[in-house]
Amino acid sequence: PPQLVDEVEEKEPPVVNIKYEELPDLPNINFNNETDCRGVMNRLINYLRTIEVTELHMSAGSRPFIRYRGKIVKFGDVLAPEMAEKLNLSLLSLGRREQLRREQEINISLEIGGMRYRCNFLYHTMGLSGTYTFVPNELRSLTELGFLANSLSGIEDLLDYQSGLILVSSPHHGGKTTTINSMIDWMNNNRQDHIIMLEIGRAHV
Repeated sequence: PPQLVDEVEEKEPPVVNIKYEELPDLPNINFNNETDCRGVMNRLINYLRTIEVTELHMSAGSRPFIRYRGKIVKFGDVLAPEMAEKLNLSLLSLGRREQLRREQEINISLEIGGMRYRCNFLYHTMGLSGTYTFVPNELRSLTELGFLANSLSGIEDLLDYQSGLILVSSPHHGGKTTTINSMIDWMNNNRQDHIIMLEIGRAHV
């Protein structure tokens, strides 16, 4: 299949096997039909998940781009403000649209085709931007995340304490949510406690 590697933010771009026939033909979409817009977004998101993309960005005034193995890859044409707004809003309920217009930014979780996505919608000077983070179906253990044995034992000791505070920090898309959910999964399997999660845009259930 053809490879999409243009305008990547590194000297040696990652090879991403994208089948162009699987991508929606955005210039020929009827953007006055909300059902068509929703179908385009569902088709695009479902296809990108099959090639293990972890993020999709659809922003007015910019080409759509994906995050693949930590690298940014752009595709398609620049999204006009009206196009970006109708595509992103097509996935939101009327209540969420009203909230977005009122607050200008929201963080929510969406379920599309039985899969979960953590989403940010934001109005900026060019129009509306939508970021879709693909949530894995299965939680990975702390070992699978790459923690070495000497570090893992210390983390498990912390997770076994009856009180305290653990801070998990990193740059954007650095694995905070993934790490926290793996830690909570360890607690679920090794402790008999009730766990209450407070999260804006719940990723895992």
